Amino acid sequence: MPPQREHSLLRFRDTSAQSGSYPRNVSDPSKFCTECCKYIAATQRPDGTWRKPRRVKDGYVPQEEVPVYENKYVKFFKSKPDLPPGMNPEDAAQASSGAEKQGDAAGLSKTAKRNMKRKEKRKQQSQSQQEDVKALSEELDAVKVSEDEKRVNPEPEGTDPTAAAAEKAKKIKNLRKKLRQVEELQQKVSSGELKSPSKEQLDKLGRGQALRAELQLLEGDLIFQKVTELPVTGRLDGRTLAMMRAARCGLRDAFNNTLEYRVLGHWRKKRLTYRIYNHPLHLGLARTRAAIRAAFGYWSDVSQLHFQEVSGGHADINLSFHRRDQGCPVPFDGPGQVLGHAEGPESGTVHFDADEVWTEGRSYGANLRIVAAHEIGHALGLGHSQFHSALMGPVYKGYRDGFKLHHDDIRGIQTLYGKPVERPSAAPRKPKAEPSAPDPCTAPLDAIMLGPLHKTFAFRDHYVWTVSDSGHSAPVRMNALWKELPGNINAAVHSQRTNKSYFLKGDKVWRYSGFKLDHGYPKRLRIPANIQAAFYLKSRRALVFIKGSDYWLWDELGSGNKLLLQPKPLAQLIAGLPSDPDAAFARTDGQVYVFRGEQYWCTSPTMLLEKGYPLRAREPWMPCDD
Repeated sequence: MPPQREHSLLRFRDTSAQSGSYPRNVSDPSKFCTECCKYIAATQRPDGTWRKPRRVKDGYVPQEEVPVYENKYVKFFKSKPDLPPGMNPEDAAQASSGAEKQGDAAGLSKTAKRNMKRKEKRKQQSQSQQEDVKALSEELDAVKVSEDEKRVNPEPEGTDPTAAAAEKAKKIKNLRKKLRQVEELQQKVSSGELKSPSKEQLDKLGRGQALRAELQLLEGDLIFQKVTELPVTGRLDGRTLAMMRAARCGLRDAFNNTLEYRVLGHWRKKRLTYRIYNHPLHLGLARTRAAIRAAFGYWSDVSQLHFQEVSGGHADINLSFHRRDQGCPVPFDGPGQVLGHAEGPESGTVHFDADEVWTEGRSYGANLRIVAAHEIGHALGLGHSQFHSALMGPVYKGYRDGFKLHHDDIRGIQTLYGKPVERPSAAPRKPKAEPSAPDPCTAPLDAIMLGPLHKTFAFRDHYVWTVSDSGHSAPVRMNALWKELPGNINAAVHSQRTNKSYFLKGDKVWRYSGFKLDHGYPKRLRIPANIQAAFYLKSRRALVFIKGSDYWLWDELGSGNKLLLQPKPLAQLIAGLPSDPDAAFARTDGQVYVFRGEQYWCTSPTMLLEKGYPLRAREPWMPCDD
């Protein structure tokens, strides 16, 4: 037995030696003989050495050739025939071709058919948009764009226009959502539902203006292209840039995506006077007056309005020419682009750029008659039209023979002042102010504020008028602008922080958002009645109320209990300011103007009285003829 065991072990070793080593007479392992049994061939390593060939058993299958396991259900469905049992393949082919002719909607439910139609419509629209983009691209390739234009909005090569438009639409959607959240939060704070907003909420309210500016910037290209009848791509292409450089009106466009016709207000009377303060030297006074008179005639011919020129004194609409920032807080840009600008009712201010080449009846230069008719339309209350070919379109389209108003211009002016009626034979008389209306040149002020629309409003008795560098407007009743507001108010103040306007009379306060009364007002004051003046203190972001020689400071977004604190001496706020003021208001730069009788004082943003005051209020604030 031991010898047999030893012999068996030796035989095993011989076998191992044969399978694990190479014959000594074979120099290349890859040529190792595999005829005597089944081997996996030798392979060479990256370092140049060789792996030994491996002997495998009969029936060995490499791993990559092993079939994947499939259960009986998988095998059944794989072997399942395409046609029902017994069906002729030729009949199936005929049925399939018939279904293709009838459309994919055969045999579907109504909902499935509607969904299929929608998908098909979206597919067609997508193909149409791609064709429009391709056509526009081919058209733009033929347009030579200057290097300055290319630097305005550089686009990397290979940019997909549809993808860029989709990305811009996504940003606009997100910005609108954020703005809605800010407005909802502001409404809660204004209504008192949220009395103590957190720091995060205050920060969110502070971002509202920045969000609006960003949204306006994103939508600007799309709206401009739509109003000017250009292909709406949202990109600053060559045609869009050329249109932006064209001569135009200086009034800012505030169209939204609905492009509704804008109305800036209306006059409460239909007989208006106008005055021409100066004229272009090369055109002459006579030709300037004729062009302006013809411009007013476009509007009086299609409405119930009547216009009369006056050479001095007060006029409803005042027209003048100036250069750059001379005589107007809104400067011109020199020759080209902005030709003029105007304010809506009842300001009546119309300015023209004196650097332009004004002409009449010529194809060159800027036609005064057509441009004046456009700006007069603003002074009458019309905003920019959504029709590019209309007179009230934002872009100047040059001189045209036989010029006529667009149907949209006529519709707008007749909406405000009615259709024309038979004119009386007598010449229109100069309108007279109502007997009870105060004279802005002599009447003392009840209140004054820099309020909505960035206009300065002066109040006396039941009337209000606006004040600007070029003069004052005609007084109108307060309730024509702020409904539910009584006359003879004690003080008025507009918050630059919340854009809320406060009016105080007796022991009550009215709060307005723009010209709409807020819910729950009027309310009773928590400070003494008959406040004399009020203004917004920019350095403290709070409202100041003055009575006698005392003042109260109120933080609108803080706790209302602060009004219950003891008043402080007015001299601690503004040293040297007299007590018992009539009115006061603050500018956006922080300067404060205080009025008492016929005099006024001015303070710096740090509440220090400026030197040289007091001054008479009539000359700089209410420019009037002596």
